[in-house]
Amino acid sequence: MRRGEAGLAVLADSRFGNQGCWTCQPHGGVSKNSRSWRAIVIVVLMLQSVWLTDCRKAPLTPEERAEALKRLSTTYVFPLARQGQVVRHTFDVHNPLSEPLKIAEVSTSCGCTVAEVKPDTPIPPGKTLPVPVQLDLTAKGAEVEATVNLKLEGESEAVVLTLKGNIAQDCPTALDFADVKRGPGNAKTFEVRTFPGQPPVSISGAKYDESLMTVAFHTSEADPGIQVATVTLRDDVPFGAFNTPIEMQTNDTEVPVKRIRVKGRVLPLLALSKKSIYFGELKPDQPVEESVELTAPYGGPLEIVNVENSKPDVFAWEASATERPDEVQLRVRTTGQIHQNASGGIIKGELILHARAAGAEHSTRVELYGLVP
Repeated sequence: MRRGEAGLAVLADSRFGNQGCWTCQPHGGVSKNSRSWRAIVIVVLMLQSVWLTDCRKAPLTPEERAEALKRLSTTYVFPLARQGQVVRHTFDVHNPLSEPLKIAEVSTSCGCTVAEVKPDTPIPPGKTLPVPVQLDLTAKGAEVEATVNLKLEGESEAVVLTLKGNIAQDCPTALDFADVKRGPGNAKTFEVRTFPGQPPVSISGAKYDESLMTVAFHTSEADPGIQVATVTLRDDVPFGAFNTPIEMQTNDTEVPVKRIRVKGRVLPLLALSKKSIYFGELKPDQPVEESVELTAPYGGPLEIVNVENSKPDVFAWEASATERPDEVQLRVRTTGQIHQNASGGIIKGELILHARAAGAEHSTRVELYGLVP
């Protein structure tokens, strides 16, 4: 008999007397009082046994600890959702250890995912911390997966909370023009469809960058539940890359605003194969040569009119024609003449190229770098 149990037996003997069986009365009967005490003693013995067993548990090994924390990562698969909706779910993060845990850092896989938990939040032993998470589906495609990473203080592995699911698409999330030339005829279309259970979709208005494009809508002849949008780039659209949204106001009662991003790049009138050249270390009497191609994306002939050289004592250039009328090769070299009073560091130069193409004169530039030891 264990020490705790022996002590309780002695206590019972003192209560009922040394009568061989402490639950029996002299005439062989069992009193109600003795039965109650026997039940109490049995319960106490059972609780003490559980407590002694728990106290004898060995601490978790590093592998067992890592596995217990790994099981905290979980995934919530949300039902079919719609573009523009916000999915909300609360994860329960349980601390399985006998010591407190503390969240050191909180990060998400994208800006559309927000976790309502702050760094330094503790999780007491055996307790559960609710972590509300919301995911904005405005700019998401047909399938989405987003994560929240909870870095625990002193632990190598983070707790990863994942939301994933499918999205019913009423319209595409992006319209890509890719590389286009400035001028008429740059137009693309996309469709806005009616979601089941909603009235035939109609578009009452749209917001977009009018300096880049125009947008028009009409009902599809084949299906009155489809609106066809036509996006046309302006003839004088600025050169360079663009990435801009269109927001459409519809009669959809659940998701009235539809959004799509329009992106692409308007080719420049002059294009360089590279915009900068690094010659490495500049050494006296050891010139280094590099080449760069100048092209006219809108067609030739291409003619260099003039070149402005900001460092003619360090860099020199020479142009030559190629087999293509819309291309000129420019050979740029170091002169090998480094002034004795030149201080060490980077020397920066620049060539500004003035060329004639597509019936007009245009300019572009090449940056030149060298290292003076």
